[in-house]
Amino acid sequence: MSIKKFLLALLFASAILHGRAQDYQLVWSDEFDYEGAPDTAVWRHERGFVRNNEYQWYQPANASASGGVLTIIARKETVPNPQYKAGSGDWRKNRRFAEYTSSCIKTVGTKEFLYGRFEVRAKIPTASGAWPAIWTLGSTMHWPSCGEIDIMEYYRIKDVPHILANTAWGTDRPYTAKWDTQTVPFSTFTDKDPDWANKFHVWRMDWNKEAIRLYLDDELLNETLLKDTQNGPLGDYKNPFKQPHYILLNLAVGGDNGGTPDDSAFPLKYEIDYVRVYQESSRENILSIIRKVNDRWQSAHPEPANAFWHSAAYHSGNMAAWFATGDENYRRYSEAWAEHNEWKGAKSDNKRTWKYSYGETDEHVLFGDWQICFQTYIDLYNLQPEERKIARAKEVIEYEMTTPNKDYWWWADGLYMVMPVMTKLYKITGNPLYTEKLYEYFSYAKKLMYDEEAKLFYRDANYIFPKHKTESGKKDFWSRGNGWVFAGLAKVLQDLPADDAHREEYRQVFREMAETLKQSQQTEGYWLRSLLDETQAPGYETSGTAFFTYGFLWGINTGILDKEVYSSVAGKGWNYLTTVALQPDGTVGYIQPIGERASQHKNVNAQTTADFGVGAFLLAACEMLNYSNSSDRDRWTGLAYRMAAPVLSNMSRGELKKNMQVEVSPTWDGRNKEVTYMECFGRLMSGIAPWLSLPGDDTEEGKQRKQLREWALKSYAHAVDPQSPDYLLWRNEGQPLVDAAYIASSFLRAPEQLWKPLDSVTKQRYIAEFQQLRRIDPPNTNWLLFSAMIETFLMTAGAQHDMYRIHSAIRKIEEWYVGDGWYSDGEHFAFDYYNSYVIQPMYVQVLQVLVDKKIKLRDKSLESVAKNLDKAKKRMQRYGMILERLISPEAAFPVFGRSMTYRLGVFQPLSLLAWKEYLPKELPEGQVRNALTGVMKRMFSQEGNFNEKGFLQLGFAGHQPGLADWYTNNGSMYLTSEVFLPLGLPASHSFWTAPPQDWTAKKAWNGKSFPKDHAIQE
Repeated sequence: MSIKKFLLALLFASAILHGRAQDYQLVWSDEFDYEGAPDTAVWRHERGFVRNNEYQWYQPANASASGGVLTIIARKETVPNPQYKAGSGDWRKNRRFAEYTSSCIKTVGTKEFLYGRFEVRAKIPTASGAWPAIWTLGSTMHWPSCGEIDIMEYYRIKDVPHILANTAWGTDRPYTAKWDTQTVPFSTFTDKDPDWANKFHVWRMDWNKEAIRLYLDDELLNETLLKDTQNGPLGDYKNPFKQPHYILLNLAVGGDNGGTPDDSAFPLKYEIDYVRVYQESSRENILSIIRKVNDRWQSAHPEPANAFWHSAAYHSGNMAAWFATGDENYRRYSEAWAEHNEWKGAKSDNKRTWKYSYGETDEHVLFGDWQICFQTYIDLYNLQPEERKIARAKEVIEYEMTTPNKDYWWWADGLYMVMPVMTKLYKITGNPLYTEKLYEYFSYAKKLMYDEEAKLFYRDANYIFPKHKTESGKKDFWSRGNGWVFAGLAKVLQDLPADDAHREEYRQVFREMAETLKQSQQTEGYWLRSLLDETQAPGYETSGTAFFTYGFLWGINTGILDKEVYSSVAGKGWNYLTTVALQPDGTVGYIQPIGERASQHKNVNAQTTADFGVGAFLLAACEMLNYSNSSDRDRWTGLAYRMAAPVLSNMSRGELKKNMQVEVSPTWDGRNKEVTYMECFGRLMSGIAPWLSLPGDDTEEGKQRKQLREWALKSYAHAVDPQSPDYLLWRNEGQPLVDAAYIASSFLRAPEQLWKPLDSVTKQRYIAEFQQLRRIDPPNTNWLLFSAMIETFLMTAGAQHDMYRIHSAIRKIEEWYVGDGWYSDGEHFAFDYYNSYVIQPMYVQVLQVLVDKKIKLRDKSLESVAKNLDKAKKRMQRYGMILERLISPEAAFPVFGRSMTYRLGVFQPLSLLAWKEYLPKELPEGQVRNALTGVMKRMFSQEGNFNEKGFLQLGFAGHQPGLADWYTNNGSMYLTSEVFLPLGLPASHSFWTAPPQDWTAKKAWNGKSFPKDHAIQE
């Protein structure tokens, strides 16, 4: 491979997954790094006399690549005109001969682009008569209503050479354009550099929905605003620059603008080093690809297909597209398909005839190719739960699990078809048998088909080496077969419980496959049909490549695969999918048709498409969108670190009191301001404790976590050391009861990482400080839970504790339940967010410890305490649903009640439900994450949330000290950190990897379907 091609491959991968200036990504390039004619898969030739009364005859022979440069040569030579007609009024026909030849090549029908950055590096001929150009035309309507963009033209105006940068569009007269033209005398450039014409230069267009800007060597030559480029009536008043354009490269001679040719200068050489097209790596661009592909498929296939594997595989991609776009047409398309198939796969109800050998009849109910449809049915169920949608899936899989058979997955495809069904059903039912049997069946499949040396799967037992070999005697690993497995493992790991006993084995196989696949990827980004034998079935193949690209992107997005190691693999795969496989009309080509081995269907081309391959493409595209969304977790961790670092870095050195700027309410009640530091530390640690409980790793996030944990452990010691400048206010005021409870909460949330590592002296100091707080008699409000939280922690630490304080809090909270998920705060109900700040989360936390430790209360049995916990969780789920519905389409929420300066602490119950995996089925994880991220973005994009030293300030969305209540200081603000609880879920958890969905209010106010809402009854 040449160094130029090697560097380009790196450029593709880097641009796609790491971005470049203005977030453009390279989507297509021709480096002309080959010998001979321009690539016929991309470039089309114009022939003959074409336009502008030009003298040259266009022919393919005058364009050729060599040494990494395309050269278009204009020659002085005579060729006959086969269209010659004496006396014709058409200039194309009234010339017996052409006196010159040249070439014009264009990407019409192959590479057409809407918006982006177009770069061409070229050296142009400047002799009289030369008219080289780089330009684009729209792919619809006649000229000029199609739109023309002249990125570069060189010709003579009144015999003075100029370089031009132009745009043109339609008027009310045929073949009459409105022009926006900038002409720059050539002498402008040669005056700066007399040797200018002998050098290569870069012409560039930056084109977006607002403007077209044309540059030469980074100097702006012309800007056209698209608000001014509306066609006239002949162009239906459309804007021709809001449609795809194709690229033309040509060297004309003479004609209307070229001037009189200087025959002594011939042959003229127009040399092009490269053509590159970049597009913005924004969500909008990726979404446009998803829509283009899926709209094309659905418009061509309006009627529902059966539920067999190939159509069902498409629908698994279609549902990913629905989650990504929220387009109701996509959901309805899959729902109509499910209804057409009666929410079943194979339809036999006679279990005695059910089979799992290969078969396409209704008796083959247990054959996995008839079960992949359940993946989509379950997705639709999760959107709008109705038992009928998953009844057949449960019936079939649960029947299988009652049999002694383990050999249900005897072919590689089956692992994609059924493994995700079992993890999805586990998430709905909580039945551990699903994951147990999943491992049994996977173990059988792995033992049968996995090659421990190659780290790849054979298609089935018939293809195992040496029983089966490629024609050249090598092991034959089918690309699509391994694509099914690789993608299936990604889907399983996404839904598998974090504590599943076999999770690491699935991860290990996934990683092993990833390494082999990395080594076997072709330079252009695709994988061969026979992965390790290039001669067995050469050429492009999309379905396997799409599954692999999906798997690599998913692995990177979740942290299972190292971004630095595998980003280039995913980037090259994505580049192949979008620049080779994807055709201008939205067709996904080069898909090997249905079969079972690499050597079948060797005549695969750009128009060879299939439903399952389109589904795989959509999975990859949606995961690419998730890559662009991977900033969700980055945003959360970035904000959490920004909030925590100033507090813990200072307190770890005993300098929090020294450096934190204390700010109190304008109506401050006069209590000791040192309560600020305890509020700040306790509330912060309660919120970030789950995040700090994750194991260490070498990612950027892992390094942040490690640093914060180290600082936190030192800070905990300072907090209770009477000799430390940062000894907290434990022994004065009543307020310490509140924030000691948050410190206790942090220990309960991460005991292994935050409590156990403390030295014995520090632990004894905490126990003493917690116990002396019994001097405070809590009022009959949410404060009862602060006492209960502290005593609950003392109980888990094996210290003397007061069960009465726990018991009385539980009894009172139960008395204060007012219905539909709400508790009053004492005897009287207040419409504020104290259900969020304290009541709901602390009540569940205390009850959970009692149940886990099997502690019964004086007048309650263990069973009774467990029932209390179950009720409390259901109430919190209802309250969480209400919180989610309070988030407006604009990602705002109602500002009512006291303590609004606690900001995102409002959503602590919703975050707790996500962290503990208690979310109700009406709240998909991607929807909750998207909603909370939206609010986070909106609130913390405001100026004034932090002061100049990085500490939070009084306010709600910015600095608004007038909002503070009489008991509020800027340490109180750190209760907002309670929103970060889901960071306790690893990056690979489905909360972080699930595609984002619109939250309820956004769906409702945009005319989309959303679940109805009803009060809960006990």
